[in-house]
Amino acid sequence: MKKNTWQQLKSAFGVQKMDEMQMHINLQAIRWTYSFITVILFIWGTHDFILSPHKIPMAIILLILQNLVYYIVTAILKSRMGERAALRRLLIIIALSAAGAIFIGILLYFFH
Repeated sequence: MKKNTWQQLKSAFGVQKMDEMQMHINLQAIRWTYSFITVILFIWGTHDFILSPHKIPMAIILLILQNLVYYIVTAILKSRMGERAALRRLLIIIALSAAGAIFIGILLYFFH
């Protein structure tokens, strides 16, 4: 696609570079959305766990995975920006995630 055609396509859909105010509004919306989803998944998972305590609710698994992805992506992006401590944090996150998965697997194996 030629650059001119690409510019026309972007303007037809209203796509433009965000200014600082739009970026701030979008960041606040993302934060509120993240908080809302986290609270809802926690409430849903707790409710399901109370109703059937012999299994791990899907909502709790999603909550854990959501936060795991967030922390891994944050550590990777900080590492790419040159922050040396971020790489160490990433390795710690991966190690703790593996240890947690093994621990949960052992618990499920013996107490199921």
